[in-house]
Amino acid sequence: MLKLKTIALLFLSAIAFNAHAQKTGYIITNSGDTIKCKVRYVTLSSNIRFKTDTMKEYQEESPTTIKQYYRQKDKYPYRSVVLPGKKDPRFVSVIEDGNISIYEQASKQVMSSFNPAGGMFTPYSSNVTFWYMQKGDGPVLKIKTNQLINFRSKKDRKSDFEAMIADKPEVLKLYESADSFSFDLLKDIVHYYNTGEAPKPKVTEPAEPAVEPVTEGN
Repeated sequence: MLKLKTIALLFLSAIAFNAHAQKTGYIITNSGDTIKCKVRYVTLSSNIRFKTDTMKEYQEESPTTIKQYYRQKDKYPYRSVVLPGKKDPRFVSVIEDGNISIYEQASKQVMSSFNPAGGMFTPYSSNVTFWYMQKGDGPVLKIKTNQLINFRSKKDRKSDFEAMIADKPEVLKLYESADSFSFDLLKDIVHYYNTGEAPKPKVTEPAEPAVEPVTEGN
């Protein structure tokens, strides 16, 4: 009986430790200090709340005071960035970090479509992704989105991207030869620019050869 209790206590301790590990992360202040802590995102705002092991309560901070934060459950860290057309910074995920950084802003937009049968507009939600890029300390530019309506032409966005990578001819050449402007390609090209690691060629399965029907001879 005692052995079973010991096993149960060890099991519960492991769960508690794992739950604690999932909540740990860090923040980077504007002064450059990195603080290990638990981080929570404040719903319906751009703020976060953090708590170190020595703090009794969570402290709320905004993108104006925190440079970057990370939670272990997130795939990427979040950075405070002033997006084009905005005055105040907000947290966006950092998809690629280096000489050229890629920032992602994902949101759910409510739209509507006209239903001819009922003569009414039917609302529906759509997941929209925006990719912004920044080279060094230069301006943050909107480069890619899956939004149907875009206020910047694809030609202008492609021109901005090509200007960012133009100082590395081998990177620009690979991008132009791909003849694509997809999310995956842009990420591969920026990673190549930052690290010098050329993207691996996509492996495609060869098509099965046509099999001629076998017929009996005369």
